[in-house]
Amino acid sequence: HEHEHEHTAQSMAAMAQAQSFGGGQPFVIVLERATGLRNADGPFGKSDPYVLLIIPDPGSRSHTPKMTARTSTIQGSLNPVWNEAILAVPGPDGRIDLSVFDSDAGTIVDGTDDLLGKASFDCLSVTPGAWATKSLTLGGHPKATGTIDIKIRWYSTPVVTIHRCQGLRNADGMFGTSDPYVKVTGLSSSRSSGKNGGKVWGRTRTVENQLSPTFEETFTCDCYDLMPRGGKMSPLIVQAWDSDDLKNGTTSKDDLLGEVQLEWLQVWPGQDSDYNFPLTGRNAKGSLSMSISLAPLNQGQGGGGAGGRAEADLASVGKTLFNVALEGEDEYPPAPAAAEEEYPGTPPTAISKGACKAVL
Repeated sequence: HEHEHEHTAQSMAAMAQAQSFGGGQPFVIVLERATGLRNADGPFGKSDPYVLLIIPDPGSRSHTPKMTARTSTIQGSLNPVWNEAILAVPGPDGRIDLSVFDSDAGTIVDGTDDLLGKASFDCLSVTPGAWATKSLTLGGHPKATGTIDIKIRWYSTPVVTIHRCQGLRNADGMFGTSDPYVKVTGLSSSRSSGKNGGKVWGRTRTVENQLSPTFEETFTCDCYDLMPRGGKMSPLIVQAWDSDDLKNGTTSKDDLLGEVQLEWLQVWPGQDSDYNFPLTGRNAKGSLSMSISLAPLNQGQGGGGAGGRAEADLASVGKTLFNVALEGEDEYPPAPAAAEEEYPGTPPTAISKGACKAVL
């Protein structure tokens, strides 16, 4: 009973924190793999599974979800591995629904995708600041079999510091030395940042004629500010480049010296972490030293370059106010008296449901 009481208290505290963000506390969800799926393609093939993540909207009369995101399709597998991450912003109840489908796209008879199974979970049951691993049994269909494995954690903003590179390839031949710089890209969807989700979070300065340059530059990768409604994320990729045009700063002819693609648990570590990665890619040499820390999500933080998060939060607040008006039948508690220096204007005025609905 003591354990149940502690778990309930944690869930209530988590729900209170999520509601302090207007029900918009984001989570990172990694859809790792499924095991033992049913074969919906008969004796002449195997299912081609993908996962559809759904955030339900209890207030929608048409049952339209707040957000959906889909993994890639794995061809011909009953034990598919995705390892794909989604930034999810559930409602105040923290509920996330997962549906696994067999894709029938490209078949001779291009029919409706077959449901292989469903599962749901509560994000607010996860302890803030740590990854949680869940293995969910699939149901929702008479013939559903198998499980889906996920990892989930509360979102914090990754802060990347590029320290140095060691032993880079010389891309300038025998008459020169590479002029390296480093770019930090990814953690975004193609919709939010252009082709292939190539959001550039930052680029270091160029160090001339140096195969072991030191940078010590820091970049903040705030995916939530970029995608306030959530979405599928591309991997975080850190690349070392040789600048071939120092005078005008263009990168059209720059040579890629090597890159690193980080795992999701490396992007969101349990504590501040230092890494020394070997560079990969064609003709890559050397290594890259970097570190990642996590900045807390501040309730007052928001806006974004295009005002995306502020817009999403405002919509959530407006919807909450409208629902309160409906439940209260236009009866509002008196506004608390504010000190003159705190509220220099006239007292707030209650508006009718009709006016509120018209504004929304």
